Amino acid sequence: MQKIASGEYCDWVCIEIVKVPDISILLDQANTNNVTQEYIARNKRSFATLLSELYQITKGDFFADLFLQNNSYELLWKAIPIQNQTYKAEIHLYLLIRSIDYNASVLKMRLENLKSVFLSSLNSLRYTVKDITQDGNLYEDTRNLSKVAIVKEDTVGNLQSYYMNQCYVFDKIPEVNRDFGMLVDYLSGTPNTLISIQLIPTYFSYEEKSFIERTSGMLDTINRGVHDMAIGNVINPVAERYAAKYKFYEKNKDSALFCYNILVMADSKDIMGLAAKMCGHIDGGNSQEDKISLRTIELNRQDIDVYQCSITLPWMLNDVILDKMYQRFPIYYQENFDFRRLVNIITADESAEITQPPLLRS
Repeated sequence: MQKIASGEYCDWVCIEIVKVPDISILLDQANTNNVTQEYIARNKRSFATLLSELYQITKGDFFADLFLQNNSYELLWKAIPIQNQTYKAEIHLYLLIRSIDYNASVLKMRLENLKSVFLSSLNSLRYTVKDITQDGNLYEDTRNLSKVAIVKEDTVGNLQSYYMNQCYVFDKIPEVNRDFGMLVDYLSGTPNTLISIQLIPTYFSYEEKSFIERTSGMLDTINRGVHDMAIGNVINPVAERYAAKYKFYEKNKDSALFCYNILVMADSKDIMGLAAKMCGHIDGGNSQEDKISLRTIELNRQDIDVYQCSITLPWMLNDVILDKMYQRFPIYYQENFDFRRLVNIITADESAEITQPPLLRS
């Protein structure tokens, strides 16, 4: 437990996933692709449900006026060098739960409660886990590693419509049954690499929610067609693509929402390969229509010292990423508020797409 600059206490608990379920053992018909895909999808839905449950039971734990919760969750992949094996690195998988509170006793109790919820769900999903005592720092060997953050790319879409000339757009994380094999193969062949995926519960502010509702409605109207006295009903096919994205977030505007950080760390010669592999994993091999546009942001020790601030890493890293991610984009300020945070918010279903622990497929 550590006392931070605000006068609050911050601490974490850690769970190591020591064995993942083997689908071929759990399912008699695992060699049937449909059965296997359904099991993977069901496992992912279970993890999305877990995230929604955690969100609901901690709704009272938000920082005042910051729209962020004082709890966070992290899935950490760590490839540790190993000798005398056919592979170069041994993969360790950790779940870290962090929390902040002015009351140290309340903080300790909250962490234990959150950990018990995670343990119960992971056990029911057939993951073998063990409680890790934090004698050391999981990031102690990261100081000399290169670091890259992966973010959803946002842009301005040109609608060329009288009713809405431009539109702020960003993608959602695709829904697909991801194959962890390629990511695991890469990590096992590349020692001293880490992948950290962090979630901080959040919610849309009144202004953000109003912007989503208003933009969704306008795009839907343009997509269905606007009547022009000279040429009749005018349909804008570009609006359809944007409308679907806004409709998704409008539908989920009051559900469990999370700010996310995706951080990859590796030796300088390996960092871009690891970032590319993680981008491919997030995309999930979708068809062209469902592709997600991602970009990378290089971070150095002047931006953030991962080792020094490991106990408060999700909150500090989120601030750093957002500060580095954005230039002053005029469309951000056409409204009476700064809505740049929208691209950094994802739903529980999207969160499960990237934080679901892997499954083994023999």
